[in-house]
Amino acid sequence: MKKIKIPVIILCGGYGTRFGSETKKIPKALINIAGKPIIHHLIEYFLRQTSGKIYLACGYKFSKIKNYIKNKNLSNKVEAINTG
Repeated sequence: MKKIKIPVIILCGGYGTRFGSETKKIPKALINIAGKPIIHHLIEYFLRQTSGKIYLACGYKFSKIKNYIKNKNLSNKVEAINTG
């Protein structure tokens, strides 16, 4: 399958209050599902589909998501943006 070159925007904002105490320390995008954070599942999916850049529109606990992207060496393909 040929990858298309389009940018992808993933919305990562919100407090995740329905997750209860899980989101007191981490944003909902970093909650583990099947051994990986939710956002990692989405990033893997879109990396298979597109050769374009992936942008994460973050707000709550932005720095934790940004650090996750940096620590996983995804910075060249994924950019976290603080949308407030």
